[in-house]
Amino acid sequence: MATLHGWPTWRGRTYQKAPQGFMLSLGLKSHAGLILGGGTSSDRVSTSVASQKIASFYTKNTATSGTSVGVYWNHEVAGIGGSGVGIFSKGYSNVAATLLVGAQIMAEFGAAGKVSGLAVGCRSQVMFADDATAAPTGTIAGGQSELYFDGDNSSTTDVSGAMCSIHRFIVDGDTTARAKVPYLFEIVNVSSGTSDGTKILNTAHLTASHCLRVRINGADYGLLLDAY
Repeated sequence: MATLHGWPTWRGRTYQKAPQGFMLSLGLKSHAGLILGGGTSSDRVSTSVASQKIASFYTKNTATSGTSVGVYWNHEVAGIGGSGVGIFSKGYSNVAATLLVGAQIMAEFGAAGKVSGLAVGCRSQVMFADDATAAPTGTIAGGQSELYFDGDNSSTTDVSGAMCSIHRFIVDGDTTARAKVPYLFEIVNVSSGTSDGTKILNTAHLTASHCLRVRINGADYGLLLDAY
């Protein structure tokens, strides 16, 4: 297997076709990737300069039709009983950091930008094949928000004084524009009817006996619930 080393100041003029099965090492760091990477958990690509992008791509598509994709990664799990993750991104800190985000995905409009179809910051989807023989028995959801505490010592990390929640909804920016957002969330294509255990929207009258604690604009409220 050939190894290609690329340096930030390198500029090549001669086209050289890489051998099949090449491994590209970015910079002077070795890596554990089969194809592409830079650094390992014990030998990271590191910088002390503020506000640096470790890997940066600025792309553009000028076509007036079709849907272009900035980065497309298709990972297949082909072994029965195997598991896989398409893209795994982790932000890690072992110091008193100010901000830590695992992944940030954003759709941005310029001054003249608009859309006639769908505009979302992130779209999370599970697709099922047209196969009547498939009978999944696991837990299925279009998206998941999760807080994970790693072991007994995690109990010493007291988050009760923090603004801690499983999921957070934010409308930010200009106050006039923020006031035009009419809904907290939208639920589409759900079944409705009386309480028969199969309807997401229950049209039968229930008397609330429990509530979920939520925080809206800095104040605590209870989202009323009742057991079936």
